[in-house]
Amino acid sequence: MKQPFVVWSDQYSIGVESVDEQHKGLFALTNELYDVCHGSSAAIENFKTVLEKAVNYVVLHFNNEERIMKETNDPNYEAHQEEHGLFVKTVMKEAANLEGGNDDAPEVFVSFLRDWIAKHVTGTDIKIGQHITNLKEKGELSADATF
Repeated sequence: MKQPFVVWSDQYSIGVESVDEQHKGLFALTNELYDVCHGSSAAIENFKTVLEKAVNYVVLHFNNEERIMKETNDPNYEAHQEEHGLFVKTVMKEAANLEGGNDDAPEVFVSFLRDWIAKHVTGTDIKIGQHITNLKEKGELSADATF
């Protein structure tokens, strides 16, 4: 059985169910992109199709995170939103590399995506979970509140 390119583990859980589920989806899409990089001669077209699906998923995910942050008055909202914006700019640049015929672009992008997700989730997104936990502990948010 083929080993996935990136594997979800509890270290990536931020403790916010909807966000954790979406992160698992990002991991799955990263693995799907990796798999199409190693496919047939039609791999670039397959990669573009999966990349479009991934971009649409990321937009929904970022909107969900940012909505949660706004609803909970998260003090990291603006910086987090900026980080999302930089990610989108990088993705657009990498998409241009694909259009430019750079044969290494798909694998470079998938490696970038894997590394960015791991760093972003454990370094930035974890703060969302910490903020929500803090609000619950202070009684400022219902203990059974879910997002």
